Amino acid sequence: MAIRTDAGGSGLLNIGSDTYAKLESADLERFLSSLTHFLRENVPDMEHEPERNLRQQILFLREDARQHDIVGRRPLALYVITAALLGTDFVDRYSGVRQILFTQEDEEIKAALLAGFTATLFDALKGGDA
Repeated sequence: MAIRTDAGGSGLLNIGSDTYAKLESADLERFLSSLTHFLRENVPDMEHEPERNLRQQILFLREDARQHDIVGRRPLALYVITAALLGTDFVDRYSGVRQILFTQEDEEIKAALLAGFTATLFDALKGGDA
């Protein structure tokens, strides 16, 4: 297998925009597939949701998450899982979520705080049933 480098001889790989777009599309496809599988397995309300609907919702939430500087795969997955558990309007519904998302923190910290907020909320709700 031969690997072409740029004409300047710097040794850097020259990846065209078409190739890059295909790689990015394949990466997004794997992410969507993995996340839809996870949601179906772990969120009871999602178990019978049609694949197309789940994917569209994830893509919508991806755009929403970008508004809060969440773009990485792990932080985005946590954002989507939070929406699956709390409802897609979770940002509007919970002031604690807004406080997390509208900070200048790194996306990994925001994602961890969202996960903690959701766990705390569910623990409080569970305690209220006892």
